[in-house]
Amino acid sequence: MIGRFVGASVALFGIAAYGSYKINEAKQYKELYFDTLPDKRQYLLQQHQNAAYVYDQTFDSYEQTSKITSYRKTIVGLCSGKILETGVGTSRNLKYYPQGSDVTAVDWSSNVLEVALLKSASNINISYRLEDVENMSFKDNTFDTVLDTFGLEYYLNPEKAISEMKRVCKPGRQDIITHIWQKHL
Repeated sequence: MIGRFVGASVALFGIAAYGSYKINEAKQYKELYFDTLPDKRQYLLQQHQNAAYVYDQTFDSYEQTSKITSYRKTIVGLCSGKILETGVGTSRNLKYYPQGSDVTAVDWSSNVLEVALLKSASNINISYRLEDVENMSFKDNTFDTVLDTFGLEYYLNPEKAISEMKRVCKPGRQDIITHIWQKHL
C-alpha cells in the first residue's frame, strides 16, 4: 500500500515538475528569442503560413476527443445577420453555421485562407478576405455579428484586434470572442 502511494506521489511530482519545466521553457523562449525579434509580426505570419497545410490534420483528433466541437456548434449557432469571422484560420467553424448565413471570413495568412477555400459549404454564403484583424479595411458598423474563436492569442496586439472588432460591429449587435485572457477584457 505504501509502495503504491510512494509510486503515485513520485509520478505526480514528475508530472508537476515537467509541467513547470515546460512553462518555464516557454517563458524563456519568449524572453530570450521572441522578445528580441526585430519584426514580431513577420515572424508570427511566417509561422501561420508554414502551419497552414498541417493544422487540420494535427487538431482533428484533439477536437474529436475534447468538447471543442460542441463548443463551436453552440457559439457559431449564436451568430446571425451579416457575420464577420476574424482569424478564420482553416475555417474549422464553417460546417456549424446555420443554413443561409452570410459570412465574411478574414485571416492574415494567405496559405491558411487557401486551405479554407478548399472546404465547401453550399448552405451558406461565405467570402474569404486577406485582412489584418488589427487593422481591417471594413467601414464602421458593417456587421451584425463578429466572431473570433481561438484567434485572439495569436494577435500581436489583442487589444487593438478587439477594438477593430468592436468598430466594425453595428451598435447593439454582438461581438463573440472566445478563448481570451483575462487581461484583455
